Amino acid sequence: MKHELLANFPIHLSLQQMANPYSFITQFFEEEIDIVQAKQELQLWFRSALADECILSKDQIISLISFRDLLLPLIEASSIIDLQSNIEIITMDESELLNETNFCGKKHEPFTAWDYFPRHLSKQEYINPLLFVNKFFVFKTSNEWKTFLNELFSAAISECSIHSCSNETDILKSYEYLAKLLEALYLTIVRNEKVPSNSPLSPH
Repeated sequence: MKHELLANFPIHLSLQQMANPYSFITQFFEEEIDIVQAKQELQLWFRSALADECILSKDQIISLISFRDLLLPLIEASSIIDLQSNIEIITMDESELLNETNFCGKKHEPFTAWDYFPRHLSKQEYINPLLFVNKFFVFKTSNEWKTFLNELFSAAISECSIHSCSNETDILKSYEYLAKLLEALYLTIVRNEKVPSNSPLSPH
């Protein structure tokens, strides 16, 4: 148990970010990378990792390094939220499902609001996005996700497929879960579904 706790310790977050994981998640989407671009980056990463040769240009590899270095602490921040959040199940009227304010924050050119609509989450996960965060870490622990991403990165920039350098058994499910995590966290920020303002987890 002690070894497992150490293995899952968030080594990519500062103490301040560990105390307030929502601050990093907000920074990720509002200052570092747009959600639409993040999903495009993730898709290209997997495409190159699945290929038998690197399909990335030098500029794309540099961009991928930056994205990986953001995704690792994002997963760590998510794991803290999973451990400490009390999820209150909500409902949403059918008329509200496509309300732009429920899925789209600040738009960036050339994207439209529809580009921000989540394509991977189920209806229930869309309504209650934090439910998926728990599901994400049931599938893999924080440390297992970080190990997988490092293997995926190595495969993406090398001349071999991820299948030859990883024991991962379901690559497509891992892709789907990472895409879902990005969407779920983004929805949480957009809707301001955070813990109360007097909580140490609050970003305020």
